[in-house]
Amino acid sequence: MDLFNHRKRTLEFWARTGEVLSQEKHSQTHVSGSGTVHEGNGQINIHSETTTTQEIWIRDDQGKEHQINLINKSVPMRPGHRVTVLFAGRTDKGFGYPARVINHTTGKQYTAANGHELNGKIKIDQLTGKSLLIAGAAWGLMYYGYGMQMPPSELLWLPAYWLGIRAFYKFARIQAMAKRLDLHLSELTNRQANQQASQQAAEQTTQQPSPA
Repeated sequence: MDLFNHRKRTLEFWARTGEVLSQEKHSQTHVSGSGTVHEGNGQINIHSETTTTQEIWIRDDQGKEHQINLINKSVPMRPGHRVTVLFAGRTDKGFGYPARVINHTTGKQYTAANGHELNGKIKIDQLTGKSLLIAGAAWGLMYYGYGMQMPPSELLWLPAYWLGIRAFYKFARIQAMAKRLDLHLSELTNRQANQQASQQAAEQTTQQPSPA
């Protein structure tokens, strides 16, 4: 399938098509707490997070069975349906994540992970602390370059301005990348859907009895 390039990252895509054997959902809740208690007084904050997994088993056209997990997503399907799961991953990692699901039986398409979600998992382009380190180093050079004659607060405006501009442009770049990735995935998904529809139509044609 077509690759997706963004700066120094390259994403590859692959599809897994087959008949649904089974699908079930299960949830797991993780509870954590933080706080302090002293002599019976204090405050404890409790946080809980629930993760829902849709576990799907499919059998491909070669008879091999595959397990696919969709995290915090729900895709309608039942045993006997024919589905395609489109995966996305970085070429330098060797693994990927479900991005789109096509149910050829119902003719519906579903998003397993959008561009922003894939960026969080695959780390295509993210905000890092490099800009903050550079701004801190620039402030230090300016402070010592002026012989420490000016108050430190008066030298903060230039690094802060540069940091704000850089963060703005990087955020905009990430937004544009995620949108472009979503469009790329939509094209690949439509292509897979059309290929499967053409294949099924051809199979139905060959299976029709010849006229007497």
